[in-house]
Amino acid sequence: MPALKAVLQSWASWNMVCDLYITDTTSNELIKIKNGIDYPNLHYDEKFNKISSVRFYGGVSIHFLSILDDSLQEQFNIDCWKEDTCECYEIINNQEVLRGFALRNYDCILPTIESLTPFKISDSCN
Repeated sequence: MPALKAVLQSWASWNMVCDLYITDTTSNELIKIKNGIDYPNLHYDEKFNKISSVRFYGGVSIHFLSILDDSLQEQFNIDCWKEDTCECYEIINNQEVLRGFALRNYDCILPTIESLTPFKISDSCN
């Protein structure tokens, strides 16, 4: 599997959308991730060893992704759209399976996620 060295080419917006490239360390070539532009605000999350995408709208959605060949594959989706609740879904065979929910500190735009399985968030702000 190619290394997770990413080159992001982006333009400004609230939900920053990027072209995502990874480096194939064996051939030293860039590989464009086909659906990278579908996920805004990408960054690598060391804690979960995943690429994460954060969407801002009336609430917040956090997607945890892995690279499969030349595409991003969603593994977890956390929706914080109610005033005080976040719901965690695991994506299995392209279906969302509810794995848990947690109360959040509404003063925090982004909750601090402590674990995905079992789903747990912190009261502190990210």
